[in-house]
Amino acid sequence: MRNCINDLLRRYLNSFSAKESVCPTIKKKEDIIEAQQYLIHAYNRFNNVLDPEMVEIAILDIKIAEKRYDYLIREMKNQTEGN
Repeated sequence: MRNCINDLLRRYLNSFSAKESVCPTIKKKEDIIEAQQYLIHAYNRFNNVLDPEMVEIAILDIKIAEKRYDYLIREMKNQTEGN
């Protein structure tokens, strides 16, 4: 289980580009679309796992995807309000 959680965390951290780490601005709408797709895939994984440990990991994956999506939406709103 620890390896799965580490893998999940690694995927989350890799989902941010190096550019975002330095400057937290949204490059384009593609970032939001990508986050939406990741969230959809996270829900699909949750719907297809049977092992109780994998269910727990799938739930964490959904939470991570939701947090990233919410972050990107907030940043996009902040950028449009700032212009």
